[in-house]
Amino acid sequence: MFYLGYAKQLLQFFVNSSSEIFGNISVVYNVHGLLHLHEDVENFDCSLNDISAVRFENYLQIIKQLVRHGNSPIWQRPDHTLVQ
Repeated sequence: MFYLGYAKQLLQFFVNSSSEIFGNISVVYNVHGLLHLHEDVENFDCSLNDISAVRFENYLQIIKQLVRHGNSPIWQRPDHTLVQ
């Protein structure tokens, strides 16, 4: 938690500068969400790695490979692992 204030300043600087660097089109909800990362770390009293969704996003690629088409994707899993 030592660097939390510094991380907040860096994130604010990046979000404020992103429109100048990348144009106004780049300032979307996801970029704005960066301003709240330090709050999540503070509220949950953990590191950003502990609350990251990266491992679930990686698993999503495996699930997508098992789905044949967009209709009822959960029921396309032979063992219905996701439903249980």
